[in-house]
Amino acid sequence: MDLPLPTAFAIAEPWILYGNRLFQPGPSTADDENYMELNDARYKLEEIETPNGLDRIYLAKHEAEIEQFQRDYMQSAINSEFRSRDSINNEINQNKVLSLLITKVLPVITNFSANDQISRIIDEENGIQHQSDFLETMVQRGRQRSSSRQRSQEEEDIAVSETRRQQRSLIQQINQEYSQFEDRQQINERISSLDMTLEDMLTNSAEERFNTLAEQSILATHIFPGRNMMYEGKKFYELVTANDYISYFREFIDRAFYNRLQRHSTKTPPDRLYDLIKENMPLIQKRYLSRLMLKLKTSKIRINEEYFFPILMAEDRYQDIVNRYKKLLEKNIKIMAVEHNEFQTAQMHQIQQQRDILSQIANLDRFELNGSGYEKVNGSYYVFVSTGEFALKSPHRGVAQRYTCFPSAKVGVRVSYGHNRYVIDKPVVMNRYKHPFLSSNDAMQTLCTGRYDLNQSLRLSAEQAIPTLLSKAKEILLMGYREGSNPYSRLEGDHWGPWLTKAEIDRRGVPCLNDFGETTQRTRRY
Repeated sequence: MDLPLPTAFAIAEPWILYGNRLFQPGPSTADDENYMELNDARYKLEEIETPNGLDRIYLAKHEAEIEQFQRDYMQSAINSEFRSRDSINNEINQNKVLSLLITKVLPVITNFSANDQISRIIDEENGIQHQSDFLETMVQRGRQRSSSRQRSQEEEDIAVSETRRQQRSLIQQINQEYSQFEDRQQINERISSLDMTLEDMLTNSAEERFNTLAEQSILATHIFPGRNMMYEGKKFYELVTANDYISYFREFIDRAFYNRLQRHSTKTPPDRLYDLIKENMPLIQKRYLSRLMLKLKTSKIRINEEYFFPILMAEDRYQDIVNRYKKLLEKNIKIMAVEHNEFQTAQMHQIQQQRDILSQIANLDRFELNGSGYEKVNGSYYVFVSTGEFALKSPHRGVAQRYTCFPSAKVGVRVSYGHNRYVIDKPVVMNRYKHPFLSSNDAMQTLCTGRYDLNQSLRLSAEQAIPTLLSKAKEILLMGYREGSNPYSRLEGDHWGPWLTKAEIDRRGVPCLNDFGETTQRTRRY
């Protein structure tokens, strides 16, 4: 939506900008303090409004269009945040494996709900420690709920603080977007020319003081900072003093006479300067004399006892000035929209939080919780569960020391996606490990599953097959070895051990799940 024409270019012409005041010519009287003379005509200059007042009139006159512009802007800002969030979400969804693991598999194998899972993935990545026991976690949450009223106010304060932070961030983006339309060099030059008292320097920055003087008006602060101007017929004229105008002809005037002319103040009547030049015409090069004298005689403006002369500024093109003015109006209107629409800003903050969460998830190569998780190895995703430390009973030893301990094994399956389907590989032990059902001591060894038919699990959906395979592989490591098994290596001899008694492993608290006693069925083989 294009904003309407700024008020400054919709009012009657000509108008004059002097400092932070606006004047228009009217019928002249004998005692005019402020006036404009063009050729033989004289007009009284009447103060009509401040530049900032024109901006206020603009906002009031075009209220409906501006409100629509603000609504469109806030909606586009929200949509942009949504697109940013959705683009990351799509990145996860396009990676079918990661999407499956996060939304379907991890909540099952880690015993947490999907929402808890997402928050814990992020916290884990940021180094936040969690209780590994699910019941202890629930107790902790119960304690938090008991003080919900106190937390409610704290959360509200945090929400307000975050909303304001989001507002500041948006305003910073707006300022950056429109900085190209502000004449910062001229503003800084104008600031440096201000007389600053010690109190001013202690209480306000120079720019703040200048903005206060100019009432933050677009015309005086950004379009023509530090310049007195006249506008008429889509043309802009800078109002210069006699000394400034005479300085244009400096190299064509005798040096001593030029210095004499420059000693006159801005309140010296142009007629007096005209007569002085007329008396000393030989001191000025003839080809420039008439041009210098003509301006002093035919066009002058008197404001606040000072005299000025309008000089056409060809570089200040009408359309360029109008476009800049409208862009800076857009900037102010957008900032007002951000400041006055806290609800939409809060929405954007919530979206940004979701986007940050999704972004961090998309960049995670590894996650583990409660001994389960996923890991990216050589570009492939592996889902894994850990066994924890455990013991196996050897059915081949006829002595009391027939138990040996094993460190925790990380059992995983590789998951990929191709030809519109998930591909799930055979279970492997991901860490370097020694076990009767493994062929060596290396990492990433395929686990011998004996007579178990893997196709039973693979016929299930992917989200069901993965936990089933992991559970079965873990069961085989912990419980599968027994008399009658056909392992790679029998559990006997000195290359296993140390050998312990049942009482010794019980004192250590190490579980032994293949100790079936006399009821063990010996026909099952692995």
